[in-house]
Amino acid sequence: MTSQASEYWSDTPEDELSQGDVLEEVLFGVAEYPPCELRKQTVKKHGDVWVPYSKPCGDRYFNWLGRGRLAMALVISHSCDLDKREGKNRVIVAPVARASSIEPRHWENIRAYGRRALFPLPSVPSIGDAYSDLRQLTTVDRAFLEKARKLCSMSEDGLKLLQRHLVGFLVRG
Repeated sequence: MTSQASEYWSDTPEDELSQGDVLEEVLFGVAEYPPCELRKQTVKKHGDVWVPYSKPCGDRYFNWLGRGRLAMALVISHSCDLDKREGKNRVIVAPVARASSIEPRHWENIRAYGRRALFPLPSVPSIGDAYSDLRQLTTVDRAFLEKARKLCSMSEDGLKLLQRHLVGFLVRG
């Protein structure tokens, strides 16, 4: 699999949220282990605070203690699944990191599609070379993404490369 960076990016970002969009400052988070359920409690002089409640159990939603970070994100959900008329409120994303954060030899390996778990994003408009870590795929509430600034959108050729890479990563094909 080879590609020129110019094949990856559309000249203008898509208006609607689409597969292959690169977004700025998306929240990525995970629960702490062991899980710690939190409940809101009103405390005199302090107002509402979150306090540990009990060990979570059962098939129910609850608030918990977690860790997170803001990072750039690559939209993985297919564009058809992102159609607002469908009422979907969860979007699959993967974090994006600048290639300058790793050693040049590692970037060259990623850029040559040498790592199934890492998808190269060469010459991303306004940020330069980057990559997406598919091991950290997660879903994010669409409301977070609607507020995030879109840096760029992938071209049709870029989307084909992404889709082929996703299949290779997910099914080891």
